[in-house]
Amino acid sequence: MVAVISTTGLIEFAPLNELTIEQFQTTVNNKILGHINLFQIAKPYIKQGGSITFTSGYVAQNPMPGSSAVSLVNAALDAFVKAAALDLGDSLHINTVSPRFVKETMLLMGMNSETGISAADTAKAYRHSIEGQETGQSFDVVDYIN
Repeated sequence: MVAVISTTGLIEFAPLNELTIEQFQTTVNNKILGHINLFQIAKPYIKQGGSITFTSGYVAQNPMPGSSAVSLVNAALDAFVKAAALDLGDSLHINTVSPRFVKETMLLMGMNSETGISAADTAKAYRHSIEGQETGQSFDVVDYIN
């Protein structure tokens, strides 16, 4: 295997004063520990110099109301990737992609998609992550829009 991309993560959006510890645990267990588990399972199958790319998110650096749990785990995932890259050296490239709302998904959800980014443009950031030589980076999808 040359590359793994993960876009998974069950997350809880809610105002901080309404979030329960169980909702925080669900978000941490799925978004952080789920990706670490995937990393440990996939690593032996990825060829030398291959890559693994996780999906963090825009709210890691740009929180919004109701995003405290999600901002926490996305920032933690970005930090994990930076630290893991130091341990992995050149054996494996590990990065995150920070997407925005995808236009096509917004349309399916009945949302106004004017501020969304197309799936094709979003995919460019993932492609860069797997084909590039950078490691320990978070790629913002906005940087890959034509």
